[in-house]
Amino acid sequence: MVVRYSLLVMVMVALASLWPERHGVAAAQATVEVVIDPATGQPRYEPPILYIEPGDSVLFKSAGSSHASRAIPGMQPEAADPWWGQVGTDLIVTFDEPGIYGHKCGANYRLGLVGLIVVGDAPVNLASARAVPHPPAAAAAFDELFAELEAHYRAK
Repeated sequence: MVVRYSLLVMVMVALASLWPERHGVAAAQATVEVVIDPATGQPRYEPPILYIEPGDSVLFKSAGSSHASRAIPGMQPEAADPWWGQVGTDLIVTFDEPGIYGHKCGANYRLGLVGLIVVGDAPVNLASARAVPHPPAAAAAFDELFAELEAHYRAK
């Protein structure tokens, strides 16, 4: 009987060590992928803006051999680490710092293949993220995304 009880305690301790630290709530994982927009025939991220919580992860699907998600310098919170996906390879990034993260496809950035990840409730780095210069098509895409983001926060 003592052996069974000891074994049960050891198993419970081992399982407890695997439990997430966020008050028992496992972090979520969302997916961002490249799709072809039927209206334009051009690639775009789906979703173009993703809202997540700190500690959540995002799976960036490579969509074949010509796309890779990459962080855009200056478009993330200061304490956040950038990411640099490889072409043709899926990438999982965990977002711990609240704020706005701009991302691009390395191959199609100049064509406007960009997106936003919003972590947490308040876009703490909105002004600095908006101030980053981009090629014309990417700048136009970000103008639309930031307008949508601001409408989202006005509606709250």
